[in-house]
Amino acid sequence: MSILFLWSFLACPATTDSADPEDTGADADTAGDTANDTDSGDTEETGTADPETLNAVVTTFLTADRGEGFDLDGDGEVDNALWPVGGMLDPMIAEALLAAQHVAIAQLSGVDDRVADSEIRVGVFTAVDADADGSDNGTGAESFDAGEQIDATGLALVGADTELVAGSYEVEVATGSLPVGSYTLELATGLHLASTLDDRGQAGMLGFGISVTALRVALEAESASPEVVAAIEALADLDLDGDGTADAVSMAFTFEAVFCQLDAPLP
Repeated sequence: MSILFLWSFLACPATTDSADPEDTGADADTAGDTANDTDSGDTEETGTADPETLNAVVTTFLTADRGEGFDLDGDGEVDNALWPVGGMLDPMIAEALLAAQHVAIAQLSGVDDRVADSEIRVGVFTAVDADADGSDNGTGAESFDAGEQIDATGLALVGADTELVAGSYEVEVATGSLPVGSYTLELATGLHLASTLDDRGQAGMLGFGISVTALRVALEAESASPEVVAAIEALADLDLDGDGTADAVSMAFTFEAVFCQLDAPLP
């Protein structure tokens, strides 16, 4: 049984200029560039470095523990109803990540400083892994096709602004949907992210809510047993329409993401 119900995620590394005094001003591409990008000239030549765009692909995805997550409904309490079934879900998620054709990318753009930056943009989108082999996604050499999820400059079409403080950020992105196998899962809340940059990529936590109806459709599309569907539906804890009845399930996951490249965007 496979629940590709939970995807793959996030950033990409910095450019370094040539030490050659005859540097032409165009350095070799680095991970995080799109395939047709070239890096900017040295700061000695231009006076300022161009902001970075960092892409990363999610390589690990685990159900967060009890008490970990985000306040999705504004009541001041952490929402993560899914934690009791993490032991059942996590092995299936890991298996799905190894064979998924679609991966999740988290993109940071407009990054002037990876430690402290007053304004960056965070985008989250799905990309295609041409070899559908998740075992090599952590090498940092993989390139993914984001298709129409990015614009002609390689930037995510959907995102939100935030800041980097001590290399960390927190943001809510109104993505609207996530891939679940061949089915697109409609989110009942925004996608909440809290993450920290490191030398290889990012590590952090994400959280969101899914309506019971959308969750049932997604699980059944992935051939989940009726028992699994019923067990997860019973975890509903969010009353999003205010009628006094819980109609969505809150979820939180820890993740790790490795710097990667994107194929050249569509013209």
